[in-house]
Amino acid sequence: MKLSRNFIFRRILQLVVASVLLTALLTGLVFYFVSQNLLIDRAKYNLLPTTQGLAGMVSQELKSDPNKSEFIFPTSVLNGRPYAFLRDGRQIRFSEATVTTKTKAFPPQGLVQESRMYVWPMATITGPEKDSEITRTLRTKYLDSVVKGNHYAELDGDDIIAGVPLYNADTGVAIGAVFITQSVTDTLQLRNTLYRVLFGIMALISASMVAIALFASRTITKPVNAMRSVALEMARGDFDIRADEDKPGELGELAASLNTLSSALSQTIDELKLERNRLRHVLDGLHEGIVAVGGDGAITQVNPAIERIFGDFDPSGLRDGYIQDEELWADFDAVIAESCTVARLMHVDRRILRVTITPLDATDGVTEGAVGLFRDVTESERLEQTRRDYVANVSHELRTPVSSIRSLAETLKDGMISADEDRNRYYGYMVHESMRLSRLIDDLLELSRLQSGNIALKKRAVDVKELLYDVQERYAILAENNGVAFHLAGEREVPDAYTNGDRAEQVLVILLDNALKFTRPGGHITLQAIWDAEKVSLCVADDGIGIAPEDLPHIFDRFYKADKAHTGNGTGLGLSIAKELLSLMGEEIRADSVPGNFTRFTFTLQRYDAHVAGEGE
Repeated sequence: MKLSRNFIFRRILQLVVASVLLTALLTGLVFYFVSQNLLIDRAKYNLLPTTQGLAGMVSQELKSDPNKSEFIFPTSVLNGRPYAFLRDGRQIRFSEATVTTKTKAFPPQGLVQESRMYVWPMATITGPEKDSEITRTLRTKYLDSVVKGNHYAELDGDDIIAGVPLYNADTGVAIGAVFITQSVTDTLQLRNTLYRVLFGIMALISASMVAIALFASRTITKPVNAMRSVALEMARGDFDIRADEDKPGELGELAASLNTLSSALSQTIDELKLERNRLRHVLDGLHEGIVAVGGDGAITQVNPAIERIFGDFDPSGLRDGYIQDEELWADFDAVIAESCTVARLMHVDRRILRVTITPLDATDGVTEGAVGLFRDVTESERLEQTRRDYVANVSHELRTPVSSIRSLAETLKDGMISADEDRNRYYGYMVHESMRLSRLIDDLLELSRLQSGNIALKKRAVDVKELLYDVQERYAILAENNGVAFHLAGEREVPDAYTNGDRAEQVLVILLDNALKFTRPGGHITLQAIWDAEKVSLCVADDGIGIAPEDLPHIFDRFYKADKAHTGNGTGLGLSIAKELLSLMGEEIRADSVPGNFTRFTFTLQRYDAHVAGEGE
């Protein structure tokens, strides 16, 4: 454990050390200001009774000898200097007398022996100058006050002065005052000694408290550090780790709460992962493309459908380079800024995409991004256009013969045609238009039946070569009448096909009708059969006007005509019927063309021997 990184440990240790130091400082300050006054006050009150006793002794001595001016007294027992003053101006002096030599082996240095007593001269204690100053102070400052009956004890400079009135033993009248002065040096030395002892004890206690605090802090912070480590591991995603719940008190409860939180978080994150995976699978399975952007407009997520729509790309460069549509990204920015939904169409490589952009709102209502849904509506738009074209084409195809029949009938009804020859000619027109109308209706019904899937086409072995010769024989005359050369390519045996002969012939007829219709006089039409191990392919080719590349993908649509004005012959349903017939038989048809050069239609038929071999397996 590094001290510099353990915040709680440092805080507890700092608090304890600060508390100990503050306690020591406050204790020292209080002791400094209180102890001096207490010691001095104690010295005052201890000195006052001594002064009273000395005053009583002096009164007895004066009673026996009123003129006595000097007393021999063991002043060392007073722990101070005595003074006595009478109101008549006399000063009674005290000569130092200490214990006898019987009680002290060696007299103090500076004392002289006199009459078996030790005398300490006045000058030895205070010096003449100091004594004169004290005497003057006592006379001028305290004498009158004490004589008037006031006991007195006061600190004056470096001395404590205690004063007691001196009474006449007979009359009880105050005749003077007795003073004892005591230096505060000893008191201050005692205070300093107490300071040193106190501070030493406090230093020892402080060190002990810091040591105890250090140990206690480590003991307290160790489980906290362990729980911090658990929390950090949880933040890294490890929710199997657990804190020690055996600690007593709040630490154990905190560890239990942390473990409960870990379990709850683990369960919640597992549920979120499950929901995220579900959502990801849903998004990945959508046919529509999804692009999500953040609040700053940067792309945060796309789904695989975007790749199907736009191809492989780098999502980070999607906005800047891949989808180069400034209006689209401006719409994204507008949705984020205004928190509104925007829908628009965009065209990408002949495809139509419907883009719906919705805001992504946070719980506080702030727009945190946007989600764009890219839906390829090319097919639906094409189908819708086909539906519209189908209705228009049916209306157009029906209107033409109906209008013709109506105009002819009105002309005949109004008697505008009088000659029988002309009337017969008009009747012929009406029959022709009605047959045209009938063919159109028959083709529509045929196409509807084929597309409904309710027609069952029975297959059998069909001689393809015979089929080709039959068709060639019929169309050779028609081709010759139109000035077109028609021939059957490949004079060899063709394998039998497993198909419906009538429907296969119908498809050939439709293709040959179209070839004759769009081949100019002098052109050529070729009918050919080619085969492989599985299929027999029949090809109808011509060198007519051809089909434009943009029309080629739509030639099998109902009513689709390269002639947009629909002025040519035909209903535009033949190729649609051919494709539906072949689809019902499980076959395919394709078209190849170069405008002004050639057009070739090829459809397949299953070989009969391949069918038999398949059933045998």
